Amino acid sequence: MNKVFNSKVRKWLYGVCIAAVPVLVYFKLLPPEASPIILPLVLAVLNVNETDTERPE
Repeated sequence: MNKVFNSKVRKWLYGVCIAAVPVLVYFKLLPPEASPIILPLVLAVLNVNETDTERPE
């Protein structure tokens, strides 16, 4: 499971979430007031860090 959610995958998922939130707001599936709360939560759950590097195995 650790190999599935490596830092590259987590960064990719975060990018998808960043793109998905405005789409969800546009289609009224997410209230606009919730977007500033949702994205930091996703960031915390995925533990994305600017200094994330791939560790050798």
